[in-house]
Amino acid sequence: MNVADVPPEILGAILAFLDPPMMLACSTVSRLWHETITTSPYLQYAIELWSDGLVSGDTSSSQLTTSDKLQTLYERRRSWLNLDWTSRTTIDLPSLHNCRAFELVGGVFALQEWGSDFRSISLLDLDAHPETTVSRKPLDLSGHFEDFAIDPTQDLLITLSWADDVACLTLRTLSQLQAHPMAKDPVIRFKSNEEAFQLTFSIQIAGDVVGLSLIGPDQLRLWNWRTGILFADFPQNDDPEFMDPEFQFLSPRAFVVAERTAQISIFVIEERDGAPTGVICIATLKLPALTDDAWVRSFCAHAGPIRAHPARDRPFYPPETRRIFLFLMSFSDNGRWLRLFVHYRTLYRYVVRYLRGKLDTYVEVPWEEWGPEHTRLLPASDYRWLRHVHGERAIFPTPDGKFIRLLDFGPIIPGRSTDDDGLMCIPTTVDPADSPFKDAVTTSLPYRSLQRTLEEEFDVFLIDQDHIVASRLNTDQMTVFSVYKSE
Repeated sequence: MNVADVPPEILGAILAFLDPPMMLACSTVSRLWHETITTSPYLQYAIELWSDGLVSGDTSSSQLTTSDKLQTLYERRRSWLNLDWTSRTTIDLPSLHNCRAFELVGGVFALQEWGSDFRSISLLDLDAHPETTVSRKPLDLSGHFEDFAIDPTQDLLITLSWADDVACLTLRTLSQLQAHPMAKDPVIRFKSNEEAFQLTFSIQIAGDVVGLSLIGPDQLRLWNWRTGILFADFPQNDDPEFMDPEFQFLSPRAFVVAERTAQISIFVIEERDGAPTGVICIATLKLPALTDDAWVRSFCAHAGPIRAHPARDRPFYPPETRRIFLFLMSFSDNGRWLRLFVHYRTLYRYVVRYLRGKLDTYVEVPWEEWGPEHTRLLPASDYRWLRHVHGERAIFPTPDGKFIRLLDFGPIIPGRSTDDDGLMCIPTTVDPADSPFKDAVTTSLPYRSLQRTLEEEFDVFLIDQDHIVASRLNTDQMTVFSVYKSE
Protein backbone atom coordinates (compact mmCIF):
# COMPACT_ATOMS: atom_id res chain seq x y z
CA MET A 1 0.00 0.00 0.00
CA ASN A 2 1.26 3.47 -0.91
CA VAL A 3 1.32 6.18 1.75
CA ALA A 4 -1.13 8.13 -0.38
CA ASP A 5 -3.61 5.25 -0.05
CA VAL A 6 -3.77 5.40 3.74
CA PRO A 7 -7.30 6.47 4.80
CA PRO A 8 -7.37 9.96 6.39
CA GLU A 9 -8.78 8.53 9.63
CA ILE A 10 -5.83 6.17 10.05
CA LEU A 11 -3.35 8.80 8.89
CA GLY A 12 -4.71 11.25 11.46
CA ALA A 13 -4.40 8.66 14.23
CA ILE A 14 -0.77 8.05 13.25
CA LEU A 15 0.08 11.75 13.04
CA ALA A 16 -1.38 12.27 16.53
CA PHE A 17 1.68 10.48 17.94
CA LEU A 18 3.99 13.22 16.62
CA ASP A 19 4.93 16.40 18.43
CA PRO A 20 3.51 19.65 16.98
CA PRO A 21 6.68 20.83 15.19
CA MET A 22 6.84 17.49 13.39
CA MET A 23 3.14 17.76 12.51
CA LEU A 24 3.83 21.11 10.87
CA ALA A 25 6.69 19.58 8.91
CA CYS A 26 4.48 16.68 7.81
CA SER A 27 1.81 19.08 6.55
CA THR A 28 4.19 19.99 3.71
CA VAL A 29 4.65 16.38 2.55
CA SER A 30 1.54 16.17 0.38
CA ARG A 31 -1.89 17.64 -0.13
CA LEU A 32 -3.46 14.66 1.65
CA TRP A 33 -1.27 15.09 4.71
CA HIS A 34 -1.85 18.85 4.71
CA GLU A 35 -5.64 18.45 4.54
CA THR A 36 -5.60 15.72 7.19
CA ILE A 37 -3.73 17.94 9.62
CA THR A 38 -5.55 21.21 8.90
CA THR A 39 -9.05 19.67 9.03
CA SER A 40 -8.54 17.66 12.22
CA PRO A 41 -9.62 19.65 15.30
CA TYR A 42 -7.54 17.33 17.50
CA LEU A 43 -4.32 17.83 15.51
CA GLN A 44 -4.93 21.55 15.11
CA TYR A 45 -5.57 21.90 18.84
CA ALA A 46 -2.25 20.20 19.61
CA ILE A 47 -0.42 22.51 17.19
CA GLU A 48 -2.09 25.67 18.46
CA LEU A 49 -1.44 24.75 22.10
CA TRP A 50 2.24 24.35 21.28
CA SER A 51 2.23 27.63 19.36
CA ASP A 52 0.92 29.47 22.42
CA GLY A 53 3.31 27.76 24.85
CA LEU A 54 0.56 25.71 26.49
CA VAL A 55 -0.33 22.09 27.17
CA SER A 56 -3.71 20.48 27.69
CA GLY A 57 -4.99 20.85 31.23
CA ASP A 58 -7.82 19.61 33.43
CA THR A 59 -11.00 19.23 31.36
CA SER A 60 -12.71 16.59 33.50
CA SER A 61 -15.58 18.90 34.42
CA SER A 62 -15.79 20.64 31.06
CA GLN A 63 -18.42 20.01 28.42
CA LEU A 64 -16.35 21.66 25.70
CA THR A 65 -15.56 19.70 22.56
CA THR A 66 -12.13 19.86 20.96
CA SER A 67 -13.51 22.34 18.41
CA ASP A 68 -14.85 24.50 21.25
CA LYS A 69 -11.50 24.45 23.02
CA LEU A 70 -9.74 25.32 19.78
CA GLN A 71 -12.01 28.34 19.31
CA THR A 72 -11.39 29.38 22.93
CA LEU A 73 -7.66 29.14 22.30
CA TYR A 74 -7.95 31.36 19.21
CA GLU A 75 -9.89 33.97 21.19
CA ARG A 76 -7.30 33.95 23.96
CA ARG A 77 -4.49 34.39 21.44
CA ARG A 78 -6.22 37.36 19.80
CA SER A 79 -6.65 38.99 23.20
CA TRP A 80 -2.95 38.68 24.02
CA LEU A 81 -1.82 39.80 20.55
CA ASN A 82 -4.00 42.90 20.81
CA LEU A 83 -3.49 43.36 24.57
CA ASP A 84 -7.26 43.45 24.70
CA TRP A 85 -8.70 42.48 28.09
CA THR A 86 -12.17 41.16 28.76
CA SER A 87 -12.52 42.97 32.09
CA ARG A 88 -10.82 45.56 34.25
CA THR A 89 -11.24 45.70 38.02
CA THR A 90 -9.83 48.22 40.52
CA ILE A 91 -9.21 46.96 44.04
CA ASP A 92 -8.30 48.80 47.22
CA LEU A 93 -4.99 47.28 48.31
CA PRO A 94 -1.71 48.77 49.46
CA SER A 95 0.55 49.68 46.57
CA LEU A 96 3.45 47.37 45.83
CA HIS A 97 5.76 50.14 47.01
CA ASN A 98 4.08 50.14 50.43
CA CYS A 99 3.83 46.40 50.94
CA ARG A 100 6.52 44.24 52.48
CA ALA A 101 6.28 41.30 50.04
CA PHE A 102 3.92 39.94 47.38
CA GLU A 103 3.42 36.91 45.13
CA LEU A 104 1.46 36.04 42.00
CA VAL A 105 1.15 32.31 41.28
CA GLY A 106 -1.58 30.29 39.59
CA GLY A 107 -4.17 33.07 39.55
CA VAL A 108 -3.64 33.92 43.24
CA PHE A 109 -2.21 37.29 44.24
CA ALA A 110 -0.90 37.49 47.80
CA LEU A 111 0.41 40.58 49.56
CA GLN A 112 2.05 41.15 52.94
CA GLU A 113 0.98 44.55 54.20
CA TRP A 114 3.14 46.99 56.10
CA GLY A 115 1.91 47.42 59.64
CA SER A 116 2.84 47.32 63.28
CA ASP A 117 3.41 43.55 63.24
CA PHE A 118 3.59 42.56 59.54
CA ARG A 119 1.76 39.38 60.51
CA SER A 120 -1.02 39.23 57.96
CA ILE A 121 -1.37 38.62 54.26
CA SER A 122 -4.10 39.57 51.82
CA LEU A 123 -5.16 36.96 49.26
CA LEU A 124 -6.85 37.75 45.97
CA ASP A 125 -8.34 35.16 43.62
CA LEU A 126 -7.90 36.65 40.16
CA ASP A 127 -9.98 33.93 38.51
CA ALA A 128 -13.06 34.79 40.56
CA HIS A 129 -14.43 38.31 41.02
CA PRO A 130 -11.36 40.09 42.45
CA GLU A 131 -13.27 42.93 44.07
CA THR A 132 -15.22 40.48 46.24
CA THR A 133 -12.52 37.92 46.99
CA VAL A 134 -9.92 39.86 48.97
CA SER A 135 -9.35 38.05 52.26
CA ARG A 136 -7.02 39.24 55.01
CA LYS A 137 -5.51 36.40 57.04
CA PRO A 138 -3.60 36.96 60.30
CA LEU A 139 -0.60 34.69 60.84
CA ASP A 140 0.46 33.26 64.19
CA LEU A 141 4.21 33.88 63.97
CA SER A 142 6.92 34.47 66.50
CA GLY A 143 9.52 37.07 65.62
CA HIS A 144 9.72 39.19 62.49
CA PHE A 145 7.72 38.13 59.41
CA GLU A 146 10.11 38.80 56.53
CA ASP A 147 8.88 37.09 53.35
CA PHE A 148 6.73 34.28 51.95
CA ALA A 149 6.15 32.07 48.92
CA ILE A 150 3.08 30.16 47.71
CA ASP A 151 2.09 27.26 45.49
CA PRO A 152 -1.71 27.16 45.28
CA THR A 153 -1.60 23.79 43.49
CA GLN A 154 -0.11 22.28 46.67
CA ASP A 155 -2.22 24.48 48.96
CA LEU A 156 1.15 25.64 50.29
CA LEU A 157 2.24 28.82 52.05
CA ILE A 158 5.83 29.08 53.31
CA THR A 159 6.67 32.06 55.52
CA LEU A 160 10.11 33.27 56.58
CA SER A 161 10.57 34.82 60.02
CA TRP A 162 13.37 35.23 62.55
CA ALA A 163 13.88 35.91 66.25
CA ASP A 164 16.85 35.58 68.61
CA ASP A 165 19.29 34.54 65.87
CA VAL A 166 17.01 31.71 64.74
CA ALA A 167 15.19 31.87 61.40
CA CYS A 168 12.10 29.81 60.63
CA LEU A 169 10.42 28.56 57.48
CA THR A 170 6.85 27.79 58.52
CA LEU A 171 4.86 25.43 56.29
CA ARG A 172 1.10 25.98 56.19
CA THR A 173 -1.89 25.30 54.02
CA LEU A 174 -2.78 28.38 52.01
CA SER A 175 -6.50 27.77 52.45
CA GLN A 176 -6.72 27.28 56.22
CA LEU A 177 -3.30 28.43 57.52
CA GLN A 178 -2.88 25.12 59.31
CA ALA A 179 0.25 22.98 59.48
CA HIS A 180 0.74 21.49 56.03
CA PRO A 181 -0.13 17.77 56.14
CA MET A 182 2.73 16.81 53.80
CA ALA A 183 5.39 18.42 56.00
CA LYS A 184 7.07 16.09 58.50
CA ASP A 185 7.72 19.13 60.70
CA PRO A 186 5.70 22.32 60.05
CA VAL A 187 8.66 24.53 61.03
CA ILE A 188 12.18 24.40 59.59
CA ARG A 189 14.66 26.21 61.87
CA PHE A 190 18.18 27.37 61.13
CA LYS A 191 20.74 29.74 62.60
CA SER A 192 20.70 33.31 61.32
CA ASN A 193 20.85 36.86 62.59
CA GLU A 194 19.36 40.27 62.02
CA GLU A 195 22.13 41.35 59.64
CA ALA A 196 21.21 38.55 57.24
CA PHE A 197 17.80 40.15 56.72
CA GLN A 198 18.90 43.74 56.21
CA LEU A 199 19.50 43.37 52.47
CA THR A 200 17.80 41.25 49.79
CA PHE A 201 16.46 37.74 50.19
CA SER A 202 13.99 35.55 48.33
CA ILE A 203 12.12 32.27 48.71
CA GLN A 204 11.15 30.00 45.84
CA ILE A 205 9.21 26.74 45.69
CA ALA A 206 9.60 23.98 43.10
CA GLY A 207 7.70 20.81 43.91
CA ASP A 208 9.13 19.34 47.13
CA VAL A 209 12.04 21.81 47.23
CA VAL A 210 12.19 25.27 48.80
CA GLY A 211 15.15 27.55 48.17
CA LEU A 212 16.25 30.61 50.15
CA SER A 213 18.86 33.06 48.91
CA LEU A 214 20.36 35.77 51.10
CA ILE A 215 22.10 38.65 49.34
CA GLY A 216 24.73 40.15 51.63
CA PRO A 217 25.73 37.02 53.50
CA ASP A 218 25.78 35.48 49.98
CA GLN A 219 24.10 32.22 50.90
CA LEU A 220 21.85 29.83 49.03
CA ARG A 221 20.11 27.06 50.94
CA LEU A 222 17.84 24.31 49.66
CA TRP A 223 15.55 22.07 51.70
CA ASN A 224 13.20 19.24 51.01
CA TRP A 225 10.30 20.97 52.74
CA ARG A 226 8.37 17.74 53.13
CA THR A 227 11.12 16.06 55.18
CA GLY A 228 12.75 19.23 56.53
CA ILE A 229 16.18 18.04 55.36
CA LEU A 230 18.71 20.68 54.29
CA PHE A 231 20.50 19.18 51.29
CA ALA A 232 22.39 22.20 49.91
CA ASP A 233 24.07 25.06 51.74
CA PHE A 234 26.65 27.06 49.84
CA PRO A 235 29.11 28.47 49.51
CA GLN A 236 30.76 26.15 52.02
CA ASN A 237 33.71 28.53 52.22
CA ASP A 238 34.56 32.11 51.30
CA ASP A 239 34.22 31.64 47.56
CA PRO A 240 35.01 35.02 45.94
CA GLU A 241 33.05 34.04 42.84
CA PHE A 242 29.83 33.28 44.72
CA MET A 243 28.57 36.82 45.19
CA ASP A 244 24.91 37.86 45.47
CA PRO A 245 23.46 34.49 44.39
CA GLU A 246 20.34 35.22 42.32
CA PHE A 247 18.75 31.90 41.45
CA GLN A 248 15.78 30.51 39.53
CA PHE A 249 14.51 26.97 39.34
CA LEU A 250 14.60 25.28 35.95
CA SER A 251 12.68 22.35 37.41
CA PRO A 252 12.27 20.76 40.84
CA ARG A 253 15.62 19.09 40.16
CA ALA A 254 17.65 21.83 38.47
CA PHE A 255 18.29 25.56 38.88
CA VAL A 256 20.45 28.40 37.57
CA VAL A 257 22.46 30.96 39.52
CA ALA A 258 23.28 34.38 38.09
CA GLU A 259 26.73 35.31 39.39
CA ARG A 260 28.25 38.77 39.38
CA THR A 261 31.39 37.31 37.85
CA ALA A 262 29.49 37.61 34.53
CA GLN A 263 28.40 34.01 34.24
CA ILE A 264 25.33 31.80 34.63
CA SER A 265 25.87 28.51 36.45
CA ILE A 266 23.59 25.50 36.03
CA PHE A 267 23.07 23.08 38.91
CA VAL A 268 21.45 19.66 39.06
CA ILE A 269 19.78 18.44 42.24
CA GLU A 270 20.76 14.82 42.81
CA GLU A 271 18.26 12.47 44.38
CA ARG A 272 17.88 9.05 45.93
CA ASP A 273 14.57 7.18 46.08
CA GLY A 274 12.86 10.24 44.62
CA ALA A 275 14.10 12.64 47.32
CA PRO A 276 16.74 15.36 46.82
CA THR A 277 20.13 14.64 48.40
CA GLY A 278 22.58 17.24 47.09
CA VAL A 279 23.56 19.52 44.22
CA ILE A 280 26.28 19.54 41.59
CA CYS A 281 27.29 22.34 39.22
CA ILE A 282 27.33 20.87 35.71
CA ALA A 283 27.90 23.92 33.51
CA THR A 284 28.82 27.58 33.51
CA LEU A 285 27.72 29.80 30.64
CA LYS A 286 30.05 32.74 30.14
CA LEU A 287 28.79 36.20 29.21
CA PRO A 288 30.63 38.40 26.69
CA ALA A 289 34.01 39.65 27.88
CA LEU A 290 33.91 43.00 29.71
CA THR A 291 36.34 45.85 29.28
CA ASP A 292 39.18 45.99 31.80
CA ASP A 293 37.55 48.72 33.88
CA ALA A 294 33.98 47.32 33.81
CA TRP A 295 32.36 44.97 36.30
CA VAL A 296 28.88 43.65 37.00
CA ARG A 297 27.21 45.75 39.67
CA SER A 298 23.95 43.78 39.82
CA PHE A 299 22.77 40.55 38.19
CA CYS A 300 19.11 39.61 38.75
CA ALA A 301 17.30 36.52 37.47
CA HIS A 302 13.56 36.41 36.68
CA ALA A 303 11.29 33.62 35.43
CA GLY A 304 7.74 32.44 35.93
CA PRO A 305 6.96 30.24 38.96
CA ILE A 306 6.94 26.46 38.94
CA ARG A 307 3.73 24.83 40.13
CA ALA A 308 3.68 21.25 41.33
CA HIS A 309 0.40 20.45 39.60
CA PRO A 310 -1.79 21.96 36.87
CA ALA A 311 -4.54 24.23 38.12
CA ARG A 312 -7.94 22.59 38.30
CA ASP A 313 -10.66 23.27 35.73
CA ARG A 314 -8.30 24.90 33.24
CA PRO A 315 -8.34 23.61 29.66
CA PHE A 316 -4.70 24.55 29.18
CA TYR A 317 -1.72 25.94 31.07
CA PRO A 318 1.96 26.84 30.44
CA PRO A 319 4.37 24.04 31.46
CA GLU A 320 7.71 24.75 33.10
CA THR A 321 9.45 23.90 29.81
CA ARG A 322 7.89 26.91 28.05
CA ARG A 323 9.48 29.73 30.03
CA ILE A 324 11.73 32.63 29.21
CA PHE A 325 14.47 33.55 31.69
CA LEU A 326 15.30 37.23 32.04
CA PHE A 327 18.70 38.22 33.44
CA LEU A 328 18.82 41.91 34.35
CA MET A 329 22.32 43.34 34.58
CA SER A 330 23.77 46.67 35.64
CA PHE A 331 27.40 47.63 35.23
CA SER A 332 29.98 49.92 36.77
CA ASP A 333 29.97 52.26 33.77
CA ASN A 334 27.39 54.88 34.79
CA GLY A 335 24.90 52.31 36.04
CA ARG A 336 23.98 51.07 32.57
CA TRP A 337 21.28 48.33 32.49
CA LEU A 338 20.82 45.48 30.01
CA ARG A 339 18.31 42.61 29.77
CA LEU A 340 19.44 39.20 28.56
CA PHE A 341 16.62 36.85 27.53
CA VAL A 342 17.34 33.10 27.44
CA HIS A 343 14.80 30.37 26.78
CA TYR A 344 14.42 27.41 29.11
CA ARG A 345 15.39 24.97 26.35
CA THR A 346 18.83 26.62 25.99
CA LEU A 347 19.58 26.25 29.70
CA TYR A 348 18.00 22.86 30.26
CA ARG A 349 19.75 21.15 27.37
CA TYR A 350 22.88 20.97 29.54
CA VAL A 351 20.84 19.20 32.22
CA VAL A 352 19.57 16.72 29.64
CA ARG A 353 23.09 16.05 28.39
CA TYR A 354 24.32 15.50 31.93
CA LEU A 355 21.50 13.12 32.82
CA ARG A 356 22.12 11.13 29.64
CA GLY A 357 25.81 10.86 30.40
CA LYS A 358 26.78 12.97 27.39
CA LEU A 359 28.25 15.82 29.42
CA ASP A 360 31.36 15.82 31.56
CA THR A 361 30.89 16.48 35.25
CA TYR A 362 31.50 20.17 34.64
CA VAL A 363 31.89 22.26 31.50
CA GLU A 364 32.52 25.96 30.84
CA VAL A 365 30.79 27.27 27.73
CA PRO A 366 32.19 30.41 26.05
CA TRP A 367 29.68 33.07 25.02
CA GLU A 368 30.37 32.46 21.34
CA GLU A 369 29.15 28.86 21.62
CA TRP A 370 25.80 29.54 23.25
CA GLY A 371 24.87 33.23 23.34
CA PRO A 372 24.61 34.81 19.87
CA GLU A 373 22.09 32.34 18.45
CA HIS A 374 20.06 31.54 21.57
CA THR A 375 19.70 34.84 23.45
CA ARG A 376 18.48 38.41 22.96
CA LEU A 377 20.29 41.32 24.62
CA LEU A 378 18.27 44.55 24.92
CA PRO A 379 18.70 47.93 26.63
CA ALA A 380 16.92 48.13 29.97
CA SER A 381 16.18 50.18 33.06
CA ASP A 382 16.21 49.33 36.76
CA TYR A 383 12.97 47.31 36.74
CA ARG A 384 13.29 44.40 39.18
CA TRP A 385 9.73 43.76 40.28
CA LEU A 386 8.85 40.16 41.02
CA ARG A 387 6.52 38.33 38.61
CA HIS A 388 6.78 40.58 35.57
CA VAL A 389 7.85 37.46 33.65
CA HIS A 390 5.56 34.49 33.07
CA GLY A 391 5.73 31.66 30.57
CA GLU A 392 7.36 33.05 27.45
CA ARG A 393 6.23 36.64 28.11
CA ALA A 394 7.72 39.62 29.92
CA ILE A 395 5.87 42.87 30.61
CA PHE A 396 7.03 46.42 31.41
CA PRO A 397 5.77 50.00 31.48
CA THR A 398 7.36 52.39 29.05
CA PRO A 399 9.54 55.06 30.72
CA ASP A 400 6.74 57.65 30.56
CA GLY A 401 4.23 55.21 32.07
CA LYS A 402 1.69 55.81 29.30
CA PHE A 403 2.14 52.50 27.49
CA ILE A 404 2.25 48.86 28.39
CA ARG A 405 4.90 46.84 26.55
CA LEU A 406 4.94 43.06 26.25
CA LEU A 407 7.69 40.88 24.78
CA ASP A 408 6.64 37.40 23.65
CA PHE A 409 9.35 34.78 23.03
CA GLY A 410 6.97 32.04 21.90
CA PRO A 411 7.70 30.15 18.67
CA ILE A 412 7.56 32.07 15.41
CA ILE A 413 5.69 29.94 12.85
CA PRO A 414 6.42 30.89 9.21
CA GLY A 415 3.41 32.05 7.24
CA ARG A 416 1.30 32.91 10.29
CA SER A 417 2.44 36.48 10.86
CA THR A 418 2.34 39.78 9.03
CA ASP A 419 5.10 42.31 8.63
CA ASP A 420 3.58 44.78 11.07
CA ASP A 421 2.82 42.60 14.09
CA GLY A 422 5.95 43.45 16.07
CA LEU A 423 8.08 40.48 15.03
CA MET A 424 11.81 40.83 15.58
CA CYS A 425 13.63 38.01 13.82
CA ILE A 426 16.75 39.81 12.62
CA PRO A 427 19.85 39.95 14.85
CA THR A 428 20.55 43.06 16.91
CA THR A 429 23.96 44.32 17.95
CA VAL A 430 25.07 46.18 21.06
CA ASP A 431 27.95 48.41 20.06
CA PRO A 432 30.99 48.36 22.39
CA ALA A 433 30.92 52.16 22.45
CA ASP A 434 27.52 51.96 24.15
CA SER A 435 28.17 48.98 26.41
CA PRO A 436 30.66 47.59 28.95
CA PHE A 437 31.69 44.80 26.58
CA LYS A 438 35.05 44.62 24.81
CA ASP A 439 33.51 43.75 21.45
CA ALA A 440 30.21 44.18 19.67
CA VAL A 441 27.61 41.71 20.97
CA THR A 442 25.10 40.31 18.47
CA THR A 443 22.08 38.27 19.58
CA SER A 444 19.22 36.81 17.55
CA LEU A 445 16.57 35.00 19.65
CA PRO A 446 13.26 35.83 17.85
CA TYR A 447 10.52 37.63 19.74
CA ARG A 448 7.41 39.72 19.24
CA SER A 449 7.02 43.19 20.76
CA LEU A 450 3.51 44.43 21.57
CA GLN A 451 2.47 47.80 22.94
CA ARG A 452 -0.77 49.50 23.92
CA THR A 453 -1.72 52.95 25.13
CA LEU A 454 -3.37 53.12 28.55
CA GLU A 455 -5.94 55.55 29.85
CA GLU A 456 -3.92 56.13 33.00
CA GLU A 457 -0.29 55.80 33.98
CA PHE A 458 1.08 52.83 35.92
CA ASP A 459 4.50 52.21 37.43
CA VAL A 460 4.43 48.42 37.77
CA PHE A 461 2.96 45.54 35.78
CA LEU A 462 2.81 41.89 36.83
CA ILE A 463 1.67 39.02 34.64
CA ASP A 464 0.40 35.46 34.86
CA GLN A 465 -1.29 33.08 32.45
CA ASP A 466 -4.49 35.10 32.04
CA HIS A 467 -4.05 38.41 33.86
CA ILE A 468 -2.10 41.65 34.06
CA VAL A 469 -1.89 43.33 37.46
CA ALA A 470 -1.06 47.04 37.42
CA SER A 471 -0.13 49.38 40.25
CA ARG A 472 0.90 52.97 40.86
CA LEU A 473 3.47 53.38 43.58
CA ASN A 474 1.76 56.40 45.16
CA THR A 475 -1.78 54.96 45.22
CA ASP A 476 -3.23 52.23 47.43
CA GLN A 477 -5.11 50.63 44.58
CA MET A 478 -4.42 47.83 42.14
CA THR A 479 -5.97 47.21 38.75
CA VAL A 480 -6.53 43.69 37.43
CA PHE A 481 -6.85 43.29 33.66
CA SER A 482 -8.29 39.88 32.72
CA VAL A 483 -7.00 39.05 29.26
CA TYR A 484 -8.74 35.70 29.24
CA LYS A 485 -11.51 34.45 31.50
CA SER A 486 -11.32 30.73 32.24
CA GLU A 487 -14.71 29.07 32.07
